[in-house]
Amino acid sequence: MPYVILRHETFKLTSSLMRPYPKEQCKNYEDTAIYNYRHRRARRTPSNAFANTLDAIKPDTVDHLVMAACIIHNLLRTSNITCPIEGDGQDVFLPTEHM
Repeated sequence: MPYVILRHETFKLTSSLMRPYPKEQCKNYEDTAIYNYRHRRARRTPSNAFANTLDAIKPDTVDHLVMAACIIHNLLRTSNITCPIEGDGQDVFLPTEHM
């Protein structure tokens, strides 16, 4: 699956951006209401993880965090990194396609 970005419904829909269905459609169709719930839940998880900490982080530290995330992303894309399975002794290759 190719990557996508989850955003609010105010953003324009593109091939790499997913947004929730309009509220009017959710009233009539259960499938769209379920999708919107899962969409909000997926967006809420990273927001909750960083909501309290981002206010306390200094701007210089934010630069380092963004750079570290970019380095890890590029490393995963270009490397054949293995992840050992506990107790099994075998390695599982991490996926690098469509990241």
